[in-house]
Amino acid sequence: MKTVLEIVRSKVSSTYDDEQCQDAIDEIGMCIVSYCNLDDEDDIPEELYYTWANMSHDLLKPLTNDDIEDIDSSRISNIKIGDTSISLRSAANEINIDRTNSDTIIASYYSQLNKFKKLR
Repeated sequence: MKTVLEIVRSKVSSTYDDEQCQDAIDEIGMCIVSYCNLDDEDDIPEELYYTWANMSHDLLKPLTNDDIEDIDSSRISNIKIGDTSISLRSAANEINIDRTNSDTIIASYYSQLNKFKKLR
């Protein structure tokens, strides 16, 4: 079985090194431990490794968005610092680029996580 880091590395571009990927894995791992009522990351079952990797990738994905690199600063209409949100002016409408946080990611994976949730 591949490690979560190996799975994440296969999904993200070479822009991010192992330390950055591991940070995302650790953050999501703590969320999984908390949500599933586990004692620590070692208790996360192997059956959740791909879900864990996908969640970690989702946390990194907004950071690799090519649209962010190509932002013309004259198009910025609003910047929100907490949970990073940048609003851009567009001819037709306003474009929003949001940095996903771990709570949003956990919420989108409830169905997979609920199968492994322990009752206390």
